[in-house]
Parts: sequence; structure tokens; C-alpha cells
Amino acid sequence: MRRRDLPAVFGGVMVALRASTASSAAPARVGFLSGGDDKGAADFVAALRDGLAAEGYHEPGTLILECVYADYSLERVLALVAELERRRVDLIVTHAAATPIVVKGYRTVPVVYEFSADPVATGIAADFILQRDGHHPDEGGTQQQAPRVPA
Repeated sequence: MRRRDLPAVFGGVMVALRASTASSAAPARVGFLSGGDDKGAADFVAALRDGLAAEGYHEPGTLILECVYADYSLERVLALVAELERRRVDLIVTHAAATPIVVKGYRTVPVVYEFSADPVATGIAADFILQRDGHHPDEGGTQQQAPRVPA
């Protein structure tokens, strides 16, 4: 993951997390799913924890972070999504090779992802929705892009 991608990932996580836990006093339950292993995702998980802590979500107390790993066996990803849903997470965060499987697979929980390829070109998203000031990235201005997942 490129360092400049972190603000967009954390922005998406915070919007989705606040929306899903707005009416609850219970800790936010975030599921993290990696197609790799715990060592390979350690930096991403540390950055995720740091970003959530900066927004007031701390373990234990206001956050429960459920991490699951496919250990480089991508055929396990959908079963791990189901496992996170059984654990009743409010949100799933994923990255890298697991992203297309998580996004395109059946799930009932919102997902936020970091993916270095173009999500529209790879079929993960139908198009981009420009938020905030509505400018295209090449025009300047401040915006966040949120890909719209095909129905």
C-alpha cells in the first residue's frame, strides 16, 4: 500500500464505521480480512489501528478489531467473510488480492478496501462517485472518490 492511500482508506473506514455504529453504545466491531498472513499484513493492521485510535476508537473499550487471514489461499476468502459476519462485525476492511473476492462475493456487511489497481477497470466498481466539491482529480480541488459497486 502506498502511504498516500492511507488517508482515503481511513476516510472510508470512518464514514462507514460511524454510519453503522451511530445509534449504539457498544464498541465498534471492525473485521480485517487479508488474503495473506499476519506477518505480511502487520504494517497495514498497525496503520489501521493507529488511524482508528486517532479518531477515538481504541482497543479495548470503543473498538474490537477482528483480524482473519487466508494465508495466501484465496479460496478461503469467502469463508472468512462468512466468519466475520458470524462475529457480527459492523464493517469489513480488506486489501490487496482479497479485495475483488470480498467486494464481489455475497456479504451483508459494508466493506472498505485498499486496492492499488483501478477498481473500475478490474470490475470491482461500476464507476467513481466524486464527493465533496465534485471535481475530477486532474482539475484540482479536494475530493474523496468512492467507487460504486455494481449491483
